[in-house]
Amino acid sequence: MIGGVVNTAYSRHPAWRTAARERELMEEPVNQEASVQAAEDRTMDLIFTELKAHLSYLNDVYNLAFHVQTHLDGQRIADIPHLARAQYMILMRATDFVRCVQLLCLKGYPEQAGTLAASVFELAHTALFLERDAAKSSEWLNARSIEDQMPKGVLGTNWREVVRLNTNDSGDVTVAEREYQVYTQLCWMKHSLPKMQDMRVESDGKVGLIFGPYSDERSINHAWFSMEHVGRLTEMVMGLLAAKLGDSLLSTALTSITQTRDSLRQRAIARFGDDNPFLDATA
Repeated sequence: MIGGVVNTAYSRHPAWRTAARERELMEEPVNQEASVQAAEDRTMDLIFTELKAHLSYLNDVYNLAFHVQTHLDGQRIADIPHLARAQYMILMRATDFVRCVQLLCLKGYPEQAGTLAASVFELAHTALFLERDAAKSSEWLNARSIEDQMPKGVLGTNWREVVRLNTNDSGDVTVAEREYQVYTQLCWMKHSLPKMQDMRVESDGKVGLIFGPYSDERSINHAWFSMEHVGRLTEMVMGLLAAKLGDSLLSTALTSITQTRDSLRQRAIARFGDDNPFLDATA
């Protein structure tokens, strides 16, 4: 599995977000705005140490993305090939998502961060597909209607097929399967499947809603997963541009960042496991 998994052992048991913790977060002043802010501040204090390494990794990704964009300095738009222009635009948008994912995870909303990471997955695989079929770059740049949306409007297919085409060169069909599973898990968060978030059932059978900010073990799992993959996917786009730019410093920095991410992946696997969450998806 690429980068560890969202551990569904936690997801199937919303009691991980304990009633005691929810009551603690509710014990704030009556002023709702102040209450939410206080809860978020306390959550940040609780989880910062857990998230610090991933936040630092995303800082490096974010800063390097701006270095890539300095290569546009002094260029006229007409002088930029459509493929590079499209990939720069995708990187620009992904960079904003990286920052938002950082902030959401730090505030205690990892599932919402995963929703944004799913969008970055689509952006990165769009950039990679355009690399394989540069003529599609013009269609993508000229899209003016929701009917022209990716992937069906421009590519004429779905995301599973896009991922398959993008990973064909690996020679290993399981690469596409593993990559698409990452997208599916991010979409679990995006579409609010009960596997990701359910109602809380008290010992007396009464139910209550579960709402953030979150600081439990499952939330750390989801935050790590979202931050790792939003960074990895942004690296993917930078790598496409680096190949065109001939920037040795950029290539060296990308290699270093990838090594950092690989170490974070191993930490995630050691803590949360690397089991296929789709083997018992109906449980």
